[in-house]
Amino acid sequence: MTLLIKPEYYDFFARSMVPLEHYWPIKSHENCGDLKFAVEWGNNNTEKAQAIGRQGSEYMMKSLEMKYVLQGYGKLMKLDVTVSENAIEVCSETMACPITDGGLIR
Repeated sequence: MTLLIKPEYYDFFARSMVPLEHYWPIKSHENCGDLKFAVEWGNNNTEKAQAIGRQGSEYMMKSLEMKYVLQGYGKLMKLDVTVSENAIEVCSETMACPITDGGLIR
């Protein structure tokens, strides 16, 4: 179970986190008492504490992956790609390691 002391400033992902679902909230001005209570509660409710920890981890992995951002940009793109008849295919390996005769040594 993640214990989170209420921050003064929030990260972009923290705003949508739900207390007691993704983390256990700790008040900054009462942290000693809140920490003691949270540890005792976690020790007495191990399954629920593990569920909170699991949900918090899953949330972080999903929100930090930011796949939804890439998907959103993808939906906005309206690019039609056409390859001209004069196009030449270039291998990225030869671009990275140019050799005078145009080949690639392996």
